Amino acid sequence: MIRVKLTTTHKLIGALGCIAAFTLAPAIAQQNETELGELRAMKLKERSGPVPVIYSPSAEERALKYRDSLQAAHAWFEQQLGTRVPLTLAVLDKETWTARKKPAPWAMPGSRPAEHLVIFPSRIEDYLHQEASVALPGEYVTFHEAGHVFAMRGLNIRSGNRWVNEMIANMFMAAYIQRKRPDLTENMQRRAHQTKMRYTSLADLDYIYGDVGLQNYLWFQEELTRVAEFLVADQKLADVAAKLQQAFPASKQKQETLARIIEHLETIRPGIRRILGELDGPATLPAIQPTSCTAASGSHAEFLPSGTRRGKLSK
Repeated sequence: MIRVKLTTTHKLIGALGCIAAFTLAPAIAQQNETELGELRAMKLKERSGPVPVIYSPSAEERALKYRDSLQAAHAWFEQQLGTRVPLTLAVLDKETWTARKKPAPWAMPGSRPAEHLVIFPSRIEDYLHQEASVALPGEYVTFHEAGHVFAMRGLNIRSGNRWVNEMIANMFMAAYIQRKRPDLTENMQRRAHQTKMRYTSLADLDYIYGDVGLQNYLWFQEELTRVAEFLVADQKLADVAAKLQQAFPASKQKQETLARIIEHLETIRPGIRRILGELDGPATLPAIQPTSCTAASGSHAEFLPSGTRRGKLSK
């Protein structure tokens, strides 16, 4: 879901073809540079199915439960959208998680849309502590991660504003829960924050993704879920997706102002500004000068508790 420090842009490896026997070894080596290739090289357990799952042996019980839950959501997404989107789930214990070349901090889930892959910890309650007493902790988060894959790979929806991509994934999650899994609503109730968050404006989030801090980031995710629930309410997912394709086409991905994004969201469901609340507040930071830095390819890699900013604060 998030990384502690972004050191390099994650490389997306496309499909490789072999035109002669001597090219086979380099092709395999390059495939193993992908997250899925790396996991398969670790000789983990696998189960086939509509949503294949690869998992640490110690995590088998939970891996199969998460797989079954995500498989139902995946089937519903495909049925509602009328499109096929392959998806693989990886459920890893802490030992396997940290043995990877470039792991996110332990228990922070994420997705790799280019690989149609969702990566999930065997103990998400180590990250979402309020989930400790739930039968299948963080189950709904797998729907969010699948939303990234469906949006980016299945529907070619992507914004140049990273928080918008998070909100879109939350829209998939919210639509499924509202229609098929209302039993999860109580699990998703937002925590009452006793301390005022330092950053509450989406304008600030756009500026300093990494430096908002972990708890502040979780607050933003909760707020974006609230907005997503409003946007998808009483609408078919296919209709919402069509509007998102018009508003945020991946082929024209660009950075936009909050005012322009609100205009887009009004086309999805009118009345969004009154729902945003303090998210629509003014920036509290000076303007940022653009740099040549690019976003990480995997979802959530841009939300860093410390480190990388997208630009330099002007003086």
